[in-house]
Amino acid sequence: MPTSDLAKTVFWRSEWPKDSDDCLNCYVNIGSTIQSDIHITLLENSLAPNQDKFRYGRLVKPDCIDFQTIKNWWSNCRQYHGQGCLRTPSHVVLPPLSAEVRTAFRVIDVKEKTVIPASPDSDYVALSYVWGKPKPERTFRQAFLDPLPANLSQAQILTLNMEEIPRTIRDAIDVVEKLGEHYLWVDALCIFQDDVSQKIQMIGIMDRIYRQAILTIIAAGGDNSDSGLGGLQPRSRNVEQVVGTICDQRIIKLSTRVGTLLNASSWSSRAWTYQEEHFSKFKLIFVGDRVFYQCPSAVGWSEDVTEYVHTDRKPKIKSNINYASEWPFDAVSNYITHVEQYTTRQLSFPDDILNAFTGIIQEYSQTHHTEFCWGLPKRDFTSALLWRDNWHGLRAYKPHLLKSDKPGLQRRHPSSDATPKLPSWSWAGWEGHVHLPFLSTPGYAPLDINWEWESTESPIAHEALLNDGVITFTAELAELEPHSMDVDHGALRTDDGSLWTQGKNAFVLLASFSRPMRYIEGAENVESRTCVVMMLQPREKDRFHRKGLMVCADSQWNAAKPETHVVHLA
Repeated sequence: MPTSDLAKTVFWRSEWPKDSDDCLNCYVNIGSTIQSDIHITLLENSLAPNQDKFRYGRLVKPDCIDFQTIKNWWSNCRQYHGQGCLRTPSHVVLPPLSAEVRTAFRVIDVKEKTVIPASPDSDYVALSYVWGKPKPERTFRQAFLDPLPANLSQAQILTLNMEEIPRTIRDAIDVVEKLGEHYLWVDALCIFQDDVSQKIQMIGIMDRIYRQAILTIIAAGGDNSDSGLGGLQPRSRNVEQVVGTICDQRIIKLSTRVGTLLNASSWSSRAWTYQEEHFSKFKLIFVGDRVFYQCPSAVGWSEDVTEYVHTDRKPKIKSNINYASEWPFDAVSNYITHVEQYTTRQLSFPDDILNAFTGIIQEYSQTHHTEFCWGLPKRDFTSALLWRDNWHGLRAYKPHLLKSDKPGLQRRHPSSDATPKLPSWSWAGWEGHVHLPFLSTPGYAPLDINWEWESTESPIAHEALLNDGVITFTAELAELEPHSMDVDHGALRTDDGSLWTQGKNAFVLLASFSRPMRYIEGAENVESRTCVVMMLQPREKDRFHRKGLMVCADSQWNAAKPETHVVHLA
């Protein structure tokens, strides 16, 4: 927007914000065009020296990022934010690591350009980025100048071949060195990709790795590991800022907010980065050739906005809350949020669907004192089964995340015969976005079902299950005709998007919720309920597969004369 146009701006809401944490968020009328969500504020050098400069605009270097700004953020956070920005709060107790895992942990020494063994408790910066498609000529072993031993666990100091390392990692090494820090953790180099056992070990502590990092560099400006950190190098960007004058005050139009930029990035569409962002407390975000900083005490610092450091500021981001005493409502609602957000993400390898969610599972296993079974918490297993396809919801609000142009989920198939097939009753066994809509309905009540699992030692409990994820339970079964059921709730659509129109099918009752009561004068008005039922598809060995969730009136369910049966669900 040229300066002349900005000077002619008419403000529809022109009050300066009362909270110093916010800039002016207004609607503007430029000529005959209305532009919404425009963020402007007073320019820094238009203020008297003694005025509070928090959240006022400033000019930035147009051709590259001013690294002194990053240093100031990093220094201010560590010096002034106090208890709000402790790396590990005193009330959080992390489980001890095995000697084997501690021995396998490695970091990059950014000064010596080597990969070395280190303590997981040491100070290190972590990198979160998009791998993308690897170059066919690039292998893990080519990243090192030293020949790797046959037994990778015996490797000690390994010198990096900087010419063979992706640009994003090279830039991250540069950032860590300029910040005066010593170590960087990057999965591609600190996890020996040719060592399957070490990969499994590191996947199991991914939550701890990002939680314990003193800073996470988020590279969200590209779609592969060679995209680099935008704006870091000289002449790597061309930033144009809009400055004008209104009522003798110099004002500046601010850049797009970090959340908007992240939501549009490839980084936010990848499954692995979901838990990396969730567990990272201190984030240096490179996106759209700009850089931002986030921590529990600073919702977001930006290059073009001055930051005033409040020494008494309390954290604005809740973290590490123990909901165990409030189960099931708070715990399940948080679980629902994770599943609904995570299933919008994309994976290069379908087998990683639970691996990339392991950190979330670990966190909930510890805070809610429950084991997980193929991505579902045992403590509230019936409620966790009530997921459904949300293709229509995603199309309405985030159509760019749709994985198919048709409604319905697709079964997730293993990449090899050696990989166990995911069960039909777990959302992890399907590709596509799911949601759990019934748990928030008025009067929701799950049935008290005694679920039986194979005994496991792992709290994650997905790879250790036998019998292809078969669960056994006793519940009410009945045969219903889908076309006679409550179509107002999309009852005729299955998990894979197909429709049933005729014939009876087996259903099992899982939960119910209140139906709006209709008042009829002169009649007895009794609250009715809606039943949530799972349709079953017969398979071999007296087993059933899940075909979808439907709803029906309780009168319909009772009329079908349900009987109690033992069910084996795979």
